[in-house]
Amino acid sequence: MALFRFLLGVGLMGFALPHLDHSFLENLPNQLTTMAHKSHSQLYQLFMLHWVIPRAIEVGAFIPVIQFLMGISLAIGFFTQFSAVLGFLYGANLLVASWGNWETPNPALGALMILATVTIFIADAGCYYGLDGWLFHREEKPVGKKPKFKNKKQQQVVEALNQKLKASGKGKKRAKVLEES
Repeated sequence: MALFRFLLGVGLMGFALPHLDHSFLENLPNQLTTMAHKSHSQLYQLFMLHWVIPRAIEVGAFIPVIQFLMGISLAIGFFTQFSAVLGFLYGANLLVASWGNWETPNPALGALMILATVTIFIADAGCYYGLDGWLFHREEKPVGKKPKFKNKKQQQVVEALNQKLKASGKGKKRAKVLEES
């Protein structure tokens, strides 16, 4: 998982670098307008036409910086969960922007980004092999920890069940599992 997280981070950094060019920012309003008009989502068209395109230069400068920072964060495992959420939102944006329009960014790229970031988020990547684990001192979850009982009666019932299972001889495995859980 650490290698997967690292490769996704490096890929995001590599994807952001060409967008830091000044010529990209000059042509961005035209590209965004074309993308908005070709999108099949009316809500996305409204969002693009009324919020993004009027702020095209600011958005155009902001997105590659965020991509690069997400890439660094994922590559070194620092604030990995937060970066995974940002990556999910970025992938969802790519997916909606290109839905039904194969001239714009490929919808498969958005779907792949969503899948990758959800996997990283669920797996809690970065907690052991990354700065998150080192800085926040995450420890492995203990296996076989004794349960905390709500009351004495509950503890007595579980102990009685354990005794019956041990005495029967049939449930040695179950008794061992109950003792460990």
